[in-house]
This record gives sequence, structure tokens and C-alpha cells, in this order.
Amino acid sequence: RTEVDALFRAVRKAADLGVGVIFVSHLLDEVLALSDRVTVLRDGAVVLAGGTTKGMAEETLVDHIVGGRVDLGRRPDRQGALGAHRLEVQDLFGITLRGVSFRVRAGEVVGVSGLIGSGRDELAGAIFGATPRFAGKVLVDKNKVFTSPRDGISAGMAYVPAERKTEGLLPRHRVHEHVTLPRLGPLQRKTLLSKNAEINDVGHWASEVDLQPYDLFRRMEKFSGGNQ
Repeated sequence: RTEVDALFRAVRKAADLGVGVIFVSHLLDEVLALSDRVTVLRDGAVVLAGGTTKGMAEETLVDHIVGGRVDLGRRPDRQGALGAHRLEVQDLFGITLRGVSFRVRAGEVVGVSGLIGSGRDELAGAIFGATPRFAGKVLVDKNKVFTSPRDGISAGMAYVPAERKTEGLLPRHRVHEHVTLPRLGPLQRKTLLSKNAEINDVGHWASEVDLQPYDLFRRMEKFSGGNQ
């Protein structure tokens, strides 16, 4: 934080001397604190051009970004009662993990927080089998899941790593190859991958998430970070 503050002081000093500064950020509190005017891009188009930030609420800026009214204070209502325990982690040890245990019920969302190096980013990978697990058990519906992504997928788990570029992305692969890579089995015809089945499957998911631009043959490195 102290380094960020030092940078902002330098930016403000340059601006006071008459230097124009363009600041690009996703951190809205910094945008409003540092900028005089703001421009918002959405889906490759300018939706707010040079709006003054003086007196602008963060909610107003969010509305421009997402293209609709957003209530930042609203919490979703819980739908229905929680079900039985689906995931059980017992005395899990990893690179930094030391005897982690917890259970998660059907319909429950669990968040894990901690300082950098505390094991928070390692935990999900260790449960899934993508990072080493030295001791402990992981059970899905009371069935033991061994330490490999193949076993995690077979148990019905999916894993989205925190580090997109190095762990979650094959930048030179095209969209249709990338999306189907974790689940090629249903798209095979005998021993060969059916390209028609693959394109149809990826087309469905691209429509579901409103992929922009809608190009199933585009390399992943050509997309913005959000779409990646």
C-alpha cells in the first residue's frame, strides 16, 4: 500500500505541473480518487466518455461498466435448506497446509481467506489433485478421491485455478480446443474426436456466456483477460 501511495503522489505531482496522465485500472476506488475524468469501455465500445469523477458514486461507475443497475449492498436470498454433506476434507497436509479439515453441504458456498503464503491458494488444488497432497483424505459423497486431476474429475469436481495465465490457460490453443479439453470423452466417436460434436458443444457454451467476440477459432491469447 505504501508503494501505491508513493506512486499516486508522483502522478498527482506530475498532473499539477500540467502533465496529462492516463490511468488504467479495475480498482474503482483508485479510479475515483486519482482521476479527474473517466472513460468506460464495454464489449469494445465506449459507453462513457470523459465523465467527471467529482461527486461520482462508485455505484454509478459500476452501472456504466455492467450496463445496468447494480445494488452493491444486496445479498442474495438463500434458496431452500442445505442438503447432506457432499465434500469432506480430513487432516489434509500439503506444501503449506497443516491438518486442514472441513465439510461442505449440498447448496453451500464456502469461502477461504488468508494471507499470502498461508495455503489459501493451495487448498483447492490439493483437494482436486492438481497440487501435492502429502497426507489426509478427500471424500466426495463418502467416496475417497485420490491425488490426481483424473480422479477429481471422475468424482464430479471442477477446478478453476487462481493463476489464470500459468495454470488455467493454454494461450496458443483456439477456443474450441480449449473449452473441450477437460471433457473429451463425450465428444469422441470410437477413438477419434468428432470435430462437429466439439464445435456444437463449444458453440452452446459460447452462447451461454455471451462470448465476445463470438469466434470459436480465435486463439485464447487474443482475448481480454476477462474472457480468458
